[in-house]
Amino acid sequence: MPGSRRIVLFVCTSNTCRSPMAEAIAKRWFAQRCGCSVDKLTSAHGWDIRSGALTDEVSQVAGAARAAAVFARARMCRCLARAALTRMVRCLAQYEKPGSPASANSITAMARSGMDLTSHRSTLLTPDAVREAHAILCVSQRHVQWILRMVPEAAGKTRTLGADIPDPWHQEQAAYDLVAETMLRVVPEACKQQFGHHFDAEGC
Repeated sequence: MPGSRRIVLFVCTSNTCRSPMAEAIAKRWFAQRCGCSVDKLTSAHGWDIRSGALTDEVSQVAGAARAAAVFARARMCRCLARAALTRMVRCLAQYEKPGSPASANSITAMARSGMDLTSHRSTLLTPDAVREAHAILCVSQRHVQWILRMVPEAAGKTRTLGADIPDPWHQEQAAYDLVAETMLRVVPEACKQQFGHHFDAEGC
């Protein structure tokens, strides 16, 4: 119903590869069942399909690397300290800051299925966003656990897509294509399992 907005949230680490793919696929799935265009899903039918990022690993990795650097300096080993700091920089580089576009390889992979990710910008997941969501679908069990540490009461509405989806970040195009192929299979299946009863009972 247009009057009651239902937010469906897809979650990965940086919201630049896997969850934008899932969001685009889910929007198409919902639009097909509602018989409308993707841009009319929320205004006409109340379905608000989103995606978001988790970034707890940034602080964990950075903290561990900083501790290693301090330890190395305490032992008067500049080479070890330099190596630890280099590792910290490399690890932090794995995480995109909020507002980042979808990765180029993700855009290419989804374009092959007729979906456009060029306007996507990453969003950092917040406790309020978790509480507001009607359902939360994550790319791995690890992401589910992180959400439940943040908002324990979200347990009843948070699940995986049915499988842990590997992160293709900074790999070759083939890795992104494989993830997209997997997403094209598991996202509709997860949507059908989660929301199929709603459409069967109430329509869009």
